Amino acid sequence: NLKKGGRVLGNGGWLYPSEGTESLGAHHHLAHNANEYLPAQAPYRNVLKTLGETARAKGQSIVLSAEGFCRWKPANFDVLSGLLGFDTYELVYVVRDPLDVFPSFWAEEVKQGRSMGLAERFAGEFADPMKSRLLNPMRDLNPLLARDRAQIHA
Repeated sequence: NLKKGGRVLGNGGWLYPSEGTESLGAHHHLAHNANEYLPAQAPYRNVLKTLGETARAKGQSIVLSAEGFCRWKPANFDVLSGLLGFDTYELVYVVRDPLDVFPSFWAEEVKQGRSMGLAERFAGEFADPMKSRLLNPMRDLNPLLARDRAQIHA
């Protein structure tokens, strides 16, 4: 939806870039391959610098979107912001109903060949829901809330 709304976003001062998407629409490539973008010698590092320069020259903010960003270390967002040339950044974290998110997450794991059966995967998470990243959003949010450069919207 964000990709389709690129023109409307642009009129509102937002840039939804193709960089980091690998033609997938959302920024899955960036989210799942931070090592190809963030380190000093990363092959796509300059792509991010150029993207930031373009956005700042147009007075636009950048919107990046992919569920895979939830796996990033909080410091990665600081590095990304720095590469793009922004002093601060805002993260929008969508808190979903656990009974909705779990089957979706599990199906994605299956597509990527990394999961066990649904019942076994389900039992492992629900055995201790407070330790579960899927069932307890504060596991993701608390480290992000501690970042000085970040504003978090949940």
